[in-house]
Amino acid sequence: METILQGLLENILNKGKAEIDAILSKSKVADLIQEEQATITMIMNTIGYTGPLDKIAEMKAAWETFLGKIKDTITKVATAKIEAGVNFEYSQIKTEDCFLLGELSSDALVQYHSDLIRLRLDGILEDQTDDVKIKKYLEDKSYQRKSGFGFDLKVNQKGLGIDFDSSIEVITRKNEKPGYLYVSTKSAKSYEGELFGDKFKWLAGLEIATRDFVKDPKISDLGIKQHLGFEWSEKRNWRKKKSIKS
Repeated sequence: METILQGLLENILNKGKAEIDAILSKSKVADLIQEEQATITMIMNTIGYTGPLDKIAEMKAAWETFLGKIKDTITKVATAKIEAGVNFEYSQIKTEDCFLLGELSSDALVQYHSDLIRLRLDGILEDQTDDVKIKKYLEDKSYQRKSGFGFDLKVNQKGLGIDFDSSIEVITRKNEKPGYLYVSTKSAKSYEGELFGDKFKWLAGLEIATRDFVKDPKISDLGIKQHLGFEWSEKRNWRKKKSIKS
């Protein structure tokens, strides 16, 4: 502390702490030589002292107050908690669910036995003979991918940071009707950050899906939903929100 303080004073005032303390240790201004008087006048002007320049006690009190503020600043900087971090995450999930309810003759069971074990059901679903009667079928395939990246830099829990997240989900479903499909795609992106206590978030989402199971889906069978939003909060303990949807 003393080493840092001494260096600061020499850079700011061009005088060492010991020299200034020695001048202010005298009982009255009349005891100061001309050079010391010039030094103390310059020091008092520099530290913002506006009191009388013939009162040693008042100038000494102002000097000690000035030193105390500098020491407090040095302490805060030296003990400041600095946090810095980078994060990254990625996940990819594929799932497939299948439900089949039907009746197969003995001959059909022998024919499609290996396909059933391996869940290869296209042949059964396309079989229009009396040996195969499909009552209910539902195949659900989904693919999800999520990724995120962020960084932050904080001093005493205040600073700046930003997180970026992206996700996509694709769902394909088939039923017992050959050629009929339900298709859905959802994607979302968001930016979330903090700037010295103020927080903000941008987000955008898009969903494209057929309205139901349709045969050989075309663009005209698709419905589109879009979501755009912006949200922020300020550190004055009140909150603003803005959201746009279409």
